[in-house]
Formats: sequence, C-alpha cells, structure tokens
Amino acid sequence: MAVYRGCRAPRAEGGQCQRHGRLRHVAVLRRETRSAGGAGRGIRHLRPAIAELVHPAEHRGLRELYVAARQLRDHWRSLAARLQSGAPAEAALLMAGSDLARGLIGELTDVTAARGLHGRPAAQGFGARLASVHSVLLDTALEVNQALRFAVLDVVHVVTLLDYLAVLADGEGDSALEAFLAGWAPRMRAQEEAIRAAAVALGAAPDASIAAAAPGLPGRVMHGAANIVGTLGEWVDGRAARK
Repeated sequence: MAVYRGCRAPRAEGGQCQRHGRLRHVAVLRRETRSAGGAGRGIRHLRPAIAELVHPAEHRGLRELYVAARQLRDHWRSLAARLQSGAPAEAALLMAGSDLARGLIGELTDVTAARGLHGRPAAQGFGARLASVHSVLLDTALEVNQALRFAVLDVVHVVTLLDYLAVLADGEGDSALEAFLAGWAPRMRAQEEAIRAAAVALGAAPDASIAAAAPGLPGRVMHGAANIVGTLGEWVDGRAARK
C-alpha cells in the first residue's frame, strides 16, 4: 500500500486514486532483475516509482497549447517579414509576439516534461504546418487589414487556452502549473490587445489598409485573384437579389 499525491486514501500499487470524484490513473514502472541463482531466468519486481498523470482535459489542452503557440510563432514571424516594407510598425508588433510565443514554448517544455508530457515533434510540427498553410494559401491573397485581423485570432486562441488550463490546474490542485499558466496569460493578452489595436487603427488609413499583405508578384497575383472572386460573388448576390 502507498499514498500518492492528490489521493484521499492509500491505494495498492498499480491501482487508481480517487480525487474530486474522478479516477486518476497511476502508472506503475516495472524493473526486470535477474535472480542470483536463477540460471538466466528473470523475475520481475514491482517498483513503486509512480508518476501521477495529469487529467485528460489538461493533457489535451496542453498538447493544444503547443500547437497554438507554435502556429502563432511561425505565422506571425512570416507575416511580419511580408509587412516589413509596407507596414513596419505592425511588422514589429508581430515579430515581438512571435518572440514571446517562442519563450512560452521554451518554458512550457520543461513544465510539461515534469508531468510526463512532451510537445515535439508531433504537436509543434502540426502547429508549424498550420502556420505554413495559413501563410502560403491565405496571407498571400489578403489585404493588410485582413491579414492583421486574422493574426488576432492566433493570439486569442493562445490566451483562451492559457486561461482555461489555469482553471483546470487550480481545480486539480496543481498550484505550480496554475501559476505558470496564470503568469503567461497577461503577457500574451498584452500582445492580443496590441495587435488588435493596430488592426483597428488601419481604419484611419483606408488606402494602406487595402494594400496587398504579400509583397512582390505572388502578392499581386493572389490579391488580384481574390478581388476577382469577390467581384464575382457580388455579381451573384446582386443577381439573386433582383429575382
């Protein structure tokens, strides 16, 4: 019998512990040793090297945080490079947010590793792919104001996840994890407020706001194609209204 952190009562090795009305699984590590006179036959001894697992909701949320933070880091960095010549102030905000997301991922790696959870290569790789698809297929067709407003959604996702996970950690009694998440939420929220304010401010510069977000020939081609699609959609809607 042994008592594990977070359990209300002693439980047998390899069992489960009850906390807040939920079953929390306990992983048992086994070590194989050989007996002194066993003539090559091994015997197994159970070792109570027990690691308490996080709740499934925390597990999924932390994995998603890796995806969202990596997607923000890569997407904002790519968009900042595209806006550097035409909208340098906005590009600087995006680069600052990308650097902050990199810091979040770096600290998150140690925090989750201590809880048996890791974010590479799959979770971060998925976030990187999402950023790449967004940059190649969407940003090249957008205007500056549209690209910035879509970028706001990246950081809203991260901030909401941080707040949600902090509440989960508090409910699970993991004060260290709750403090980490609660500490990062206002830092990322400041980035959210800054990039949203920059997007809204473009309303005062309408010509700059409708410039192509992507520079060069690819931006002109994709931006022109988007305008054609938009014009066609307007024609379809106008014809439908006249019927």
